[in-house]
Amino acid sequence: MAEALLIFAAKGILERLLSLAKDQIDSKINNQINLACSFKKDLEELCGTLEIIQAMLHDAENRKITSKVTMVWLKNLKAVICDAENVLDELAYEALRRKIEVQNSILNSILNKVRNWISLSNPFSFRSEMANKVKDINTQFEIIGKQARDIGLRPAEQLIGAINYEPREFRLTHPFIDDKQVVGRDGDVSAVVDMLLGSDVEGDLPVTAIVGMAGLGKTTLAQAVYKKVKDLNNFEERMWICVSDDFKAVRLLNEMVQSLTGDKSETPNIEGVVRKLTGKLNGKKYLLILDDVRNKHPNLWVDLRNSLIGIGGSKKSRILVTTRSMDVVLAMRTSPSCTHQLTTLSEADCLAMFRKRAFASGGPRESQTLLDIGRRMVEKCKGVPLAINSLGGLLYSKLNEQEWESIEKSETWSLLENEKGIFSVLRLSFDHLASPSLKQSFAYCSIFPKDHVILKDELIQLWMSVGYLKSSPGGKVEMENLGNEYFHILLRNSLFQEVKFDEYNNITSCKMHDLVHDLALRVSQGTCLTLGASEEENYSDVQHLSFFTKETQLDLSKENVEKLRTLLLKGHLP
Repeated sequence: MAEALLIFAAKGILERLLSLAKDQIDSKINNQINLACSFKKDLEELCGTLEIIQAMLHDAENRKITSKVTMVWLKNLKAVICDAENVLDELAYEALRRKIEVQNSILNSILNKVRNWISLSNPFSFRSEMANKVKDINTQFEIIGKQARDIGLRPAEQLIGAINYEPREFRLTHPFIDDKQVVGRDGDVSAVVDMLLGSDVEGDLPVTAIVGMAGLGKTTLAQAVYKKVKDLNNFEERMWICVSDDFKAVRLLNEMVQSLTGDKSETPNIEGVVRKLTGKLNGKKYLLILDDVRNKHPNLWVDLRNSLIGIGGSKKSRILVTTRSMDVVLAMRTSPSCTHQLTTLSEADCLAMFRKRAFASGGPRESQTLLDIGRRMVEKCKGVPLAINSLGGLLYSKLNEQEWESIEKSETWSLLENEKGIFSVLRLSFDHLASPSLKQSFAYCSIFPKDHVILKDELIQLWMSVGYLKSSPGGKVEMENLGNEYFHILLRNSLFQEVKFDEYNNITSCKMHDLVHDLALRVSQGTCLTLGASEEENYSDVQHLSFFTKETQLDLSKENVEKLRTLLLKGHLP
């Protein structure tokens, strides 16, 4: 599996690198600054070498060569590719800078010819430096090529220059399925609602808990309960907060204010925010849902609970939490009678959920043969809704029996077992993405922290900035349109979820399930990194870096940032 991920990463960067090299050969600006003829030959040699390396990677992928030596070669290759990318980016930047400089000189020439002549920098030093760097890169790639042959890799002649990853035409007639349709959970919804409304519950602010492993649909069940109690009109106010790792009382109380009012609240003082909530909730019966709670420390829960009691809501108010861990349930002192253990779906419900996803409008027509193939794969999902939805989303885009049989026979199924078997299904969705660029676009999403609201337009702009959306020469697809297409493909494959819409029914944002985010981290192979408040990781080799906490201090020394392509900041710079 590790070799496959490194091959994917190398192929994706190689694709962009080859495109950059060809652009520089054809650049009119480079011709204007009189790059030496030998330099152009060096670039052409680099292109040829890159095509050979591509074909070798293709050979490694097809033959599934796995060894420690192969791993070392792949890591060395990736390092050289990154160095080459830096050089070509530098060349592209200089070409752009010269273009702007030349344009400015023409506009000002009438006013001051002498001044303009002085302002145009002499490109001799730059030409010499670039020529040396490209020669060095070619030498490194020659060594990489020799190492590849030593471990048995052979580039198929017919593949050299012929590997084309231009995105194919995708069917977007039905880009996503309504994930609000809950399958097989009616009994669970009724059970949790009964716990919330039970009259025999003792104490102030009793906690009801939904507990289950990742991917079972705890959040979906909580959403169904949230809607059910609204229909029953049992609570005067309802609030929904995604908790995750950040279980700070002041943050959660401010989130409650925002949930009630719609206005962002950042009151830093607990007494102040409790006063705000008292004005909204005093004497009222409310339901507070805390989704994805991970805190196992009783003291943090006591701090929040004391603040909630200070608000002065009705004694009939309730708290509903979703969590993976019984340790959380114990920390919140939840009664066993108010703990709902979520289980896997029945065989019939699994198949019903799969059919809704795989045979939705715009997908393949349901037949007994396809249904039989699908049923065998659904059995391997072990009743986990996330895995079933992901599998159905993948097969939705496959129209014939041969494609379904190919997925059924994939070796990915045998990679992992038990709970981690969910990854096998998610990996299938990832493996069948059409191009390295699309795979890179997905892996790039690991730059966002878990539970982060990903803005669609911002994500597409980031994809554009790092070169993932470059269309082929003569292509008619604009980058924004290609990014929109990529987004919907990932959404259709259940790699995105919890989409939000604007008043015109356009998608504005989404989230990634924790397991999907873990998959993105795996396939990004250290290329992307998100720093937390207390983390002091080495990010000198990271290409895409983000940190989203104000407490984080970032070292921007040259050795730490020279390989960066993306830097997303929400913190303090030194």
